[in-house]
Amino acid sequence: MTNSELLAANVPYCYWLDLNEPDPDCDGRFRVAVIFQDVPGYRPTGGDDVLPWYWNEETCCHRNERLGLTERDVSEIIASSMFPQKGASQ
Repeated sequence: MTNSELLAANVPYCYWLDLNEPDPDCDGRFRVAVIFQDVPGYRPTGGDDVLPWYWNEETCCHRNERLGLTERDVSEIIASSMFPQKGASQ
């Protein structure tokens, strides 16, 4: 499923920072990825003609909080992307 399809299906998601992809122009900022619950892997922002997003840790936490997520919720979404359940949205 595409990101748009997952969002339309109301699949829970969170933001995550890929610490292996630092912002080349600003220290302390890293590439943002979106992780959907029970969907394998993560989806980095940017691609094709769209520039990737780079945030610091505080911004990432704030954006997840705006989604209504606790730290535990974020951890559970991340874990579910590593070990998705059979029959889950993919």
